[in-house]
Amino acid sequence: MVLGDSITHGFWSSQVARTWPVSLAKKTGREIVNLGYGARMCVPSDGTAAAALEPDTLVYFIGFNEFWQQKTDFGDRYRKTLDNIRARPPGVKIVAVTPTCSSVEKSIPLEAYRQEIRDAVLADVTLVEGMSLTSSDLVAFPDTVHPGDAGAAGIAAGLAGVV
Repeated sequence: MVLGDSITHGFWSSQVARTWPVSLAKKTGREIVNLGYGARMCVPSDGTAAAALEPDTLVYFIGFNEFWQQKTDFGDRYRKTLDNIRARPPGVKIVAVTPTCSSVEKSIPLEAYRQEIRDAVLADVTLVEGMSLTSSDLVAFPDTVHPGDAGAAGIAAGLAGVV
């Protein structure tokens, strides 16, 4: 299962089959439920809803919209979301992914949101640095935020060895 925002949804992929979640499913031979939703922000009840579906693995890839709107309570909401995922089912593998690259600059930098995720992750969560999944070359990000087909392929390839 994947949970997140428009980056998880596959907003800039040319077709559904080229989104990173579908590519990840193909690479791993696993079924993927995509709970990515455009413009979504970190909402703790999403963790509860996702966990109720009893996934064996949950990839949580969110944070850019908080950066875009300069939210200052992201870390607290992220921790609560992880707590809600942990509440059930026992043994779910949680993979937390920090935001990938962007040329957008704001007063609170994107790196600060990446750090909030790092700070929220405990030993039972696998942390994946989003910047390690793709090139920092913005060609892979047609609108400087969302991965296109090449960026999505990189994300899927990087996550395949983790899930």
